[in-house]
Amino acid sequence: MNKQSISSLLRKLRILHLADRIRFYLQKAKNSKVNKAFRKNFPEVKLPPDYLIYESFQLNYHKYYVESRESARNLIALFQKHIDLNDKKILDWGCGPGRMIRHFPDLVGNGCEYYGTDYNPRSIDW
Repeated sequence: MNKQSISSLLRKLRILHLADRIRFYLQKAKNSKVNKAFRKNFPEVKLPPDYLIYESFQLNYHKYYVESRESARNLIALFQKHIDLNDKKILDWGCGPGRMIRHFPDLVGNGCEYYGTDYNPRSIDW
């Protein structure tokens, strides 16, 4: 049984939300040690609420922040092969809680303006 079939079954049984919450708390417990270490090593880093991280990525602060910075760096390198990124307006369409776009000002600079948009207002408001 694949993930889509399981989701469909849970939805029919009207327990999809409950199953998702249980999975969230399991992920939170699984990553508690590594997340605590991240907070100790990077106390200045502001992170979105745990459930937003979980919904948009994985509930692992190091992966969310540090590895996302590397992903942003790779994306910027790809853009720079095709366009000059000086003084541009950059939009992250469907940014979630800003996992990628948050790194662009540091990595690109160059007088750019940065914007993020998402259908979920909680992802933007945090």
